[in-house]
Amino acid sequence: MRIARSTQKSMLDSIARAGRPTMGDVAASLVLDRSALAHNIKPLEREGLVEMVADDNDKRNRLVALTEAGWAKLAQSMPLWEEVNAVLSARSARRRRKCFE
Repeated sequence: MRIARSTQKSMLDSIARAGRPTMGDVAASLVLDRSALAHNIKPLEREGLVEMVADDNDKRNRLVALTEAGWAKLAQSMPLWEEVNAVLSARSARRRRKCFE
């Protein structure tokens, strides 16, 4: 699976930073409501990039974690993400310079 949307990369990043966050924690970090997160995380789960597990401390909570494939996909996406950011930064710098000419 390729990461088709920046939101998918953001979800993987957020989960990776937190380790094994609850769905509520991921939703809060991405400023999404939990139902929107659940809808958007399903493709990542279907592709085996994330897994949902019950919280040992509170069975009502579901924890989300990157799988081995999820870590690999996140690592694979980084050079592409950096390239896009470099292009956008250069465009933005050119536009700012034009504003002051």
